[in-house]
Amino acid sequence: MKKSLYFGWDVVALLAFTLVNVAGLYYFRNELDLALSNLSWMTLLVLGLGVYRLTDIIVYEKVTQPIRFLFIGKAFAEEGKEVHVSKRGLQAFFHQLFSCNSCMGVWVAALVVYLYILFPTPTFVAMIIFALTALERLFSKVYSFLEKKAQ
Repeated sequence: MKKSLYFGWDVVALLAFTLVNVAGLYYFRNELDLALSNLSWMTLLVLGLGVYRLTDIIVYEKVTQPIRFLFIGKAFAEEGKEVHVSKRGLQAFFHQLFSCNSCMGVWVAALVVYLYILFPTPTFVAMIIFALTALERLFSKVYSFLEKKAQ
């Protein structure tokens, strides 16, 4: 695919992200003041770890593979055969989004912020669960690293 086509959809995505956030900030300005006034470093840490893990699930985990299959260029069918999906236009943008954890992380973070503004308690409970699984994954990576280093 031509690089200029990727660039065009990147600009569209940037504009869409900006417009959604400007509209969201305007629409939720009163709720945002309340949510930000109650934001502690511990809440921010929990939300951050939750966003990290939720992004990780969306981009890498097997449970979200059917969603990624709609956009990613190739995936494996149940028999192990490789299936190719075309990457053109908007599908190319989503391919890029679903294959980049940093890119997806920005969108997931924005979604979590708005969910936290609208539904603080359920969102925070869900983010606690995702944060705990994020810590488990980090501890698992550290343990694997130390185990390899010890051998």
